[in-house]
Amino acid sequence: MTHDNNLKQNNSYILGVGEAGAKNLDLQHQMLKKNSIKQLEKAGLKEGTIIWDIGCGNGTMTEIMASRVGDSGQVYAVDISEQQIQIAKQRIKNAGFKNVTFIASDLYSLLNNNYSKADIVYSRLLLMHLKNPVEAIKLMSSLLKKEGVISLQESALNSALQKLNNQESNESFKRYYRLVITYGQINGVHYDIGNKLATICQNLNIFSKVEHYISSYDLMNIKTCS
Repeated sequence: MTHDNNLKQNNSYILGVGEAGAKNLDLQHQMLKKNSIKQLEKAGLKEGTIIWDIGCGNGTMTEIMASRVGDSGQVYAVDISEQQIQIAKQRIKNAGFKNVTFIASDLYSLLNNNYSKADIVYSRLLLMHLKNPVEAIKLMSSLLKKEGVISLQESALNSALQKLNNQESNESFKRYYRLVITYGQINGVHYDIGNKLATICQNLNIFSKVEHYISSYDLMNIKTCS
């Protein structure tokens, strides 16, 4: 099988990788954490769950998953960046969890291994960095058990910008969003994919049920779909 580079993250990942990127991801996590946990609970996260964390980054959500699934569960944490994997490994080691398997890989390579099928496959703000997010969703779904759940949390930056334009907001924030959206368009990625996520999932015709949630933040608008 030939790998599709459209499923690989842009090399100039906007939040960066390594220690500097980890700090950016920690800040992002503080804003998203509450709703991320809520979404995973709706998806059925509990003790004994087998869950995949696709695009795990520095492991902030991986750690939460490990604490929830317990010794009878299993977390598979995947990232294409070896740097991110090493940082996430250290986080989990420091937390004392033994129920996480780390995999430095793209999505295609996961299909060639005999890993356990998942109750839940989760990703947060990953599809927005891919040139072929639809194919990525298909590949993620192949990791699921028959009754498994794919839980996706993505951005809707155009909605955030529209909201800012309707308010007396700081012009620097508006300019920031315009620049980020333009950056995505230039690089062929989808920073507004949250607005299309429910439709994408429905049109794939591989899910028995699609649920769509909208969460608003002071500085960002995130839309989610399970």
